Amino acid sequence: MLLKIKEFESFAESRGYKNGEELLEDMGSSTEAYEIFRQGGRIGSDLVAELYNRFGEENTFQFIDFEEESGSGFKSKYIAIGQKLY
Repeated sequence: MLLKIKEFESFAESRGYKNGEELLEDMGSSTEAYEIFRQGGRIGSDLVAELYNRFGEENTFQFIDFEEESGSGFKSKYIAIGQKLY
């Protein structure tokens, strides 16, 4: 999975963050990790699940490129209770 940087930056700013890096830092991620994502590095499914739980399915699916995997395929790896993945 990849982070769509342009879409993620716009989303972060719409939520009051300076940029996407600040949003991920607020979630406990490092600036180094964000730089890897900006350079095309893969984002882990656990972080995607955290984004999903915090910002919802619709928002998450706007800024995550699931590549060959579908959104429903991603969700099937977790237990869904209400609108949260566990």
